[in-house]
Order: sequence, then structure tokens, then C-alpha cells
Amino acid sequence: MKKSMNFLLGLFGQQRFRRDREFERLRKLAYEDELTGVGNFRAFREEAVRRIGLGKRFGVLYLDLDRFKAVNDRYGHLAGDRVLREVAVVLRNAALPAAHAYRLGGDEFALIVPAAEETSMVLLRLQREFDIAKRVRIGSIAVSASMGSARFPENGRTATELIDAADRRMYADKARRKEEQPYSLAGSIC
Repeated sequence: MKKSMNFLLGLFGQQRFRRDREFERLRKLAYEDELTGVGNFRAFREEAVRRIGLGKRFGVLYLDLDRFKAVNDRYGHLAGDRVLREVAVVLRNAALPAAHAYRLGGDEFALIVPAAEETSMVLLRLQREFDIAKRVRIGSIAVSASMGSARFPENGRTATELIDAADRRMYADKARRKEEQPYSLAGSIC
């Protein structure tokens, strides 16, 4: 009887372990960008909504890659995928330990910075990281990033409003940098 009970408990334990492992695999598929390993748009939106619900200040950085289309056109989509993976590494290296990186789609990325007052510092670290020897490079094309930031609640009270505010600043940065030669990485800070 005791052997049978131990056997059954062992079976239940194995089933639970497999079920937990499968649940974790599905969660990863739902919330992680498969190519870069950073969070995806769903993960970004849910984290932003969660933080808004807490009512604590936080920052959002929004990045759009410059010259990414040229990489895809000249070297192909596999080279473009390499650039996206390298950008994810840059974001993880330059962000503070508590900041989280997300790929929103295509060549657009975002970071959530838990302490709103550190948003500008993270943006400057990202600029420096992209500028180090034109770090993200494929062949003759150095990829940089136009950046904008927003802070909760000053620049928006919803995830959509925050992304829109950071996106507007990013486009202002992109327009300004198109006029400059060579590209500088002075992002638009709120």
C-alpha cells in the first residue's frame, strides 16, 4: 500500500512538473519576441498597464532604427535579423538592471524604466552604446536609433498615450538628425 501511494505521488509530481514546464513554454511564446529574446508588444502593454495601475511614476523610451531598411535591401533579411538581435543586446547592456526591453514590431523597440527620473540617464547610455565605434553595423551600414521618451503621468495616463508621446519625440529626433551630418545620437528627452 505504501509503495503504491509513493508510486502515485511520483506520477502526480511528474505530471505537475511537465504541466508547469509546458505552461512556462507557452507563456514565453506569448510574451517574448522569438527573434531577439526581449519582451514583445503584448508584454510591453501589460507591463505598462500594470505600472499605471500602481500609480507610480515610470518612464518609457521608444526607439526606431535608422538605416535598417538599407540593411535589408542591400544585405537581405538574415542580415536584418542579425541587426535586430544586436540591438536587443545593446538595449540589455545599456539599460539599468530594473529596466525592461521590448520589441514592439519591425525595427521598433521600447524600454520601460521603473524610476521616471532615470529615463534621461538610460537614454544617454543608449546613445553612447549605439555610438561606440558605430557598434551596430552590417557591412558598410552603421545602424543607429532615433529615440524619444515619455513619463507617466506627466506625458500620458494610458499606455497608448505614453507610446504616442514618446513616438512624437522620436520622430522629432529622427527629423533633426536627418538634417545633421554625420548622424549624431542626441535623442529627444522629455
